[in-house]
Amino acid sequence: MSLRSRVILIVAGLIVLVLSFQFTLAVLDAREKASPSEWTLSYVNPEGKAISAVKSAPRGNGFVEDLVNGPVTVELTLPRCLAYDRYRFWVGPYGQDDAARQPRIWNVYVQGESGQWVKAGSEQMQGPYANNQWYSFPLNHDLPCVRRMRLEITQLTGDGRIFRLFEIQAYKSTFLNWIGL
Repeated sequence: MSLRSRVILIVAGLIVLVLSFQFTLAVLDAREKASPSEWTLSYVNPEGKAISAVKSAPRGNGFVEDLVNGPVTVELTLPRCLAYDRYRFWVGPYGQDDAARQPRIWNVYVQGESGQWVKAGSEQMQGPYANNQWYSFPLNHDLPCVRRMRLEITQLTGDGRIFRLFEIQAYKSTFLNWIGL
């Protein structure tokens, strides 16, 4: 076998190896994420009326939006109780409307199969949001598993009167998260 043929086989083998590794990581990464099928939203509208509504959880470029006068609470029931240690939310593709209506300051609480809500973190976005991006945050808790999450959004970006929320997911960290991918 010529040197050229050996080099081609080695390069082809490396390409197959890299593609197989990427596929395996993608499968493992996708398997660990959980999206709820519905949300319970609670807030006060601009007329001062308390609103509590169950909404289908948005997927992809779908979103939930409304006018508010103060904090917004989003409760999520996850498909199964797992040791989720991170969550993330999507900012959609629709330009400034999306980026200026996201949470700025919030607390997150978690609950197992039953029992008390446990505070799992506080976040404050310093910079502006970018479109078509996932934003990930840790869930710091000592529960064996998480079945429910609650985000208490105390301040929104922009003028703070309109919220727009896209998909929210909980997940377990993987090797990809540890190496920054």
